[in-house]
Amino acid sequence: MSLSRSRKRLDLLKRKVADYPRPCVSRDTDYLWLAEFGLTAFAPKFATRSDAYGTAACLTRAVNHLVLVLFALNRKYLINDKTALEEIAEFERAPGKFGLRVQERLGTWALRLRNLPVQSKASHSCFKKLSI
Repeated sequence: MSLSRSRKRLDLLKRKVADYPRPCVSRDTDYLWLAEFGLTAFAPKFATRSDAYGTAACLTRAVNHLVLVLFALNRKYLINDKTALEEIAEFERAPGKFGLRVQERLGTWALRLRNLPVQSKASHSCFKKLSI
């Protein structure tokens, strides 16, 4: 395939996805249910068992689902998760201070995990290798 033909094909594909498709909005808002389900069905169980990994995973997954829903509701594509919270701050349809609240909640968890006592030399060595 020639470069000019590839360019034309790419331009056609870009035009097709220029507007966030309405069917994707309804599909992507299903993530709202997944966020709620994870937070109500699993996170409390992990937290009760003092399972930091499971609890943090549930919380992070729920926030990711909420981010996907907010992008869908605003008919925007999520391209870079590193800028997602800043982009959401500019959306018409988003909870107030969403990014700040996410950072505060997950930041609290990160500080707690960082301050967990190391139980043995083996676990200390493992954490050191992982730069935790």
